[in-house]
Amino acid sequence: MKKKPKYVLIHGIKMDPRLHAEAVLTGGVTVGFDDAVPYDKEYPWLFDELGPIETLHAATWNLLKGGLRPKKDGEIIHHIDGDKLNCTIENLGIGTPKIHGLAHAAKRQRLTPRKRWHLGGLFRPQAEKEVRDLGFIEELRYREQILAREAKRAEDAARFRAWVEAARSPGGSPSAPSEPGPAAPPPVLDLAAAEKLLAAALPRLRAELDHLDSGDKIPPPASRPRQRDRLLGIGRIRRGCTPGEAAMVRLLVKHRLDLAAAAAEAKVPVFLAEKMRKTTAVDLAIKNWIDWGRLPPPCAPKKLRPYKAKDRLAG
Repeated sequence: MKKKPKYVLIHGIKMDPRLHAEAVLTGGVTVGFDDAVPYDKEYPWLFDELGPIETLHAATWNLLKGGLRPKKDGEIIHHIDGDKLNCTIENLGIGTPKIHGLAHAAKRQRLTPRKRWHLGGLFRPQAEKEVRDLGFIEELRYREQILAREAKRAEDAARFRAWVEAARSPGGSPSAPSEPGPAAPPPVLDLAAAEKLLAAALPRLRAELDHLDSGDKIPPPASRPRQRDRLLGIGRIRRGCTPGEAAMVRLLVKHRLDLAAAAAEAKVPVFLAEKMRKTTAVDLAIKNWIDWGRLPPPCAPKKLRPYKAKDRLAG
């Protein structure tokens, strides 16, 4: 009995025999690459007289395993051996982007030569520790990051499907992908972006709240850094607020120290607002507001640089 071939080789592309018989031999479909396709250029595509149909690995999975295990939104079809030209069904798997990345990482670690160092008695394994539960702030931050990635992936998939439908229409142009809509503003997920966003709102907040400033003189702090700490560069603490921190203080004063309401008006996540609230400058400014009714002016740029020991030695 003659053994069935595992694949059909077309221009270096390994195609599953069943898909070859279904699409190429009877459907008049060709396999190859086209520079006019703006998506997944490194993968082989199926083409007919109307234009591109689908990537070869996606068509293979949908034909042979789509009935038993259909591809869900957000999942990725994985080439097990890493060869994008090997599109046989035995070489294809499916999973989430996280599982896909772990699979490739495991393969790299397995095939990468490693050096083993024998250090005798210097090696001390760490004792087992309990798993630390994520707090509310960390969980909120991770959830926002995951939702942003899922929204970006869904937007790319919708744009890809719209381009394929436009390319296969009678008057479509496969060389010109559909123009994306207006890009949404990037999510604020770090202190630098929150600082920039709050600094832009500072003039409005000063015009709205600076009439509440009492103007009383605040006595200087009683604690001063020792000379030894100054020489080491660890004795000075920045007490002035940056423009973003000054805006955050005014938002807290406006909402009566309600951190969630201040973060909602500033359009920053609560965990970033809480992190900024715990800084020395903001904490001292809030204390000055409670004790003396003073609002902080933005710190001068020359006072924002960190204190260094060489500055003390030079003076």
